[in-house]
Amino acid sequence: ISICILLTCIISTKVSIIVVDPMNRLIDKCKIVSKGNYSVEFKDEKNYEVSILSKAIKGMIDDIVFLNGKVVDEEKRTSAQKLRVLQHQINPHFINNVLQSIKSLAISGDTKKISDLSTLLGKIMAYSVYQPYQSVTIKDELEHIKNYIAIQNIRFDNKIMYFVECDDRLAKTRILKLTLQPILENSIEHGIKSLEKGIIMVNVEEEKDSVCIIINDNGKGMSSEKISSLQEKLKLGEVYAQEKSIGVLNVNERIKKKYGNDYGIEIISKENTGTTVVIKLPKNYD
Repeated sequence: ISICILLTCIISTKVSIIVVDPMNRLIDKCKIVSKGNYSVEFKDEKNYEVSILSKAIKGMIDDIVFLNGKVVDEEKRTSAQKLRVLQHQINPHFINNVLQSIKSLAISGDTKKISDLSTLLGKIMAYSVYQPYQSVTIKDELEHIKNYIAIQNIRFDNKIMYFVECDDRLAKTRILKLTLQPILENSIEHGIKSLEKGIIMVNVEEEKDSVCIIINDNGKGMSSEKISSLQEKLKLGEVYAQEKSIGVLNVNERIKKKYGNDYGIEIISKENTGTTVVIKLPKNYD
């Protein structure tokens, strides 16, 4: 028994030194960044996964600082919009939640989930930070969303069932990068997070001269007052609203500015019956 206790103490100490301590330092730095202080120094850590995450987050901060510096008079409107998009898509709250999950897994010794979560977060950060304003194919965007859902399923013990239906031809349609993540984030955080089991279905369909991405969830939905207010803001192309809708409104604004007012987002929802989001895009195959 004494030997077992001694070994447990030694192993716990090593785990703390190798994983938990570096993760705590990274979480503390992310909290500082989330308050608007971008001067935090990210030093290399001995732990490989933490070091990769540190570099990805440092890249995000450099991008934000660079865009801040470019908000000059002749580019103010465009650059400010880009900055809003980047700051929303690289959500410090989401990153902190994932890092806290990794720390918890480290304490419990679940190295497989630590590795999976670190790898998935690295992929999401790389996709989000590298040229976040370019257009990509729907196929690329769906691959990114698959990684995002995988992270949430590790965090929430596989409570999200995710289905996609998209044929190869429509998968080549061009779409603004980081269009789908805010929609699914909304579905999870404000629709199905409190459910025992959540379902999200994504269907890509052709409609005359348009391509529609239809996202359905079985969440708690919205009251008639809330959905009416949100529909009005989407119609007018507004961006600023309560925090839980700003991601959807930002995506709608980006689509309308890129493709015109005939395109954008429509939301249908009823209380306790889930929500449907329709993203309408022009046919623009790769």
